[in-house]
Amino acid sequence: MKSYAVILTTIGFVASCGNDYSNVANVDNLTDLISESKKALVYFKTYNKKERPFYRDTDLLVHYYSGNKLPPLPSPKAYGSGCSAFFIDLADGYLATNQHCIDDAKRIDLELANGKVYRGEVVGADFHTDVALLKVSDPHFDRNGLAELKFAERKPVQGDKVIALGAPLYSKGASTTGTITTLNPPLRGARKTSFAVGSRASIGEYIQHDALIQGGNSGGPLLNTNGQVLGINSLSNFLSRRTKSVGIDLYSGTTYAVSYTTIEYVIAQLRESGSCKWGDIGVSWQRLGIDLRQNLKIDDYPELPDHNTGAVITEVNSNDLQVGDIVFAINGKKITDHIDASNAVLFSMPGDDLRVSLIRDGKVMEKTVKVSL
Repeated sequence: MKSYAVILTTIGFVASCGNDYSNVANVDNLTDLISESKKALVYFKTYNKKERPFYRDTDLLVHYYSGNKLPPLPSPKAYGSGCSAFFIDLADGYLATNQHCIDDAKRIDLELANGKVYRGEVVGADFHTDVALLKVSDPHFDRNGLAELKFAERKPVQGDKVIALGAPLYSKGASTTGTITTLNPPLRGARKTSFAVGSRASIGEYIQHDALIQGGNSGGPLLNTNGQVLGINSLSNFLSRRTKSVGIDLYSGTTYAVSYTTIEYVIAQLRESGSCKWGDIGVSWQRLGIDLRQNLKIDDYPELPDHNTGAVITEVNSNDLQVGDIVFAINGKKITDHIDASNAVLFSMPGDDLRVSLIRDGKVMEKTVKVSL
């Protein structure tokens, strides 16, 4: 672990050594860090060929009765233009981005930092976390002037400085800075490990920050001050207010990035099989906050030392667990809240046995629950 110290003081990205595109730079300030990081950034357009790939009946009738030539079929329609991606494996041409950027795409054109354009292919995508893995189709693409980004080696904390890269409003390679405001915000309220609802960005770990992002930042990286990837910018709850005097849109709100811990888990599966499997025990969770602790009259349990421990089961489809169970550990690891409990299940594999430590009717017990196949 000590051997990493020197690397962290330089930069968090490095292309594969021994190639003409390798680039290990000493970064002394934020300007240089952003400049070097942008070499891994990719801007892309997607095309959907579903728009009328055939002649309408009215076209055929007009042609039949009037003898007029049939009109040309419309060309593929570009949509989702302005999304971003970034190289995570330059040697093999792999890029990370958002799933919603490539949803239903039939063609992807990738514009690299060296100005070259190549066709991209979707290796796999996960709707629930909004993470997708792309690949440059041409294995011999020009890697000169490019770089890859590395994922962070330590989890961020509230207050850490961050840098968001992307192409907001078609401004390629734009950057904004901010700070982490909170980790794992409750994006969808109560957490479920069942995917019946199927909402995007409903599972995994997330980072909330205040670096400004706009359309085109989707799929771009959120970096720490070592140039390492903390997440992929994915969601924003921006409120736009147009000032009447100058006609300028002012933005305020919260921004979310999918955490690198989730990205690495998803991409490993996408790279291997093209899809992602998540653990599911059919349970919904609620935070065991101060008010709920008082209502449940929880006081003298050493397993629940403070209000940052425990999650309450609110819905369940299991013979071993019950509504009202207070879970304080899974596989011996402390559960801090409902999001922690949800992720402990989600990041398990189908078929695994989970040891769930809980309090039921005033009694401390442990139940073994099998993750659904």
